[in-house]
Amino acid sequence: MENKNVGFLILGISVLVIIIIFLFNNTLKEIVGASCGLEHSQSCPMFTSINQQTYLSLSIVGVLFIIGF
Repeated sequence: MENKNVGFLILGISVLVIIIIFLFNNTLKEIVGASCGLEHSQSCPMFTSINQQTYLSLSIVGVLFIIGF
């Protein structure tokens, strides 16, 4: 397989992982919103950890995306 084709394969995998990350993030926010309640949902420490996990996973995918080029 040529290097160009491997790069396109890595880019395609990166896009799929980004989609999975956003789907997981939305589902996790719904679960946290339901478990924390309306008045406590914005100050809940789980929201902070969700944001940290999202940024960490997107940065890992960003590195993978850069390697694809």
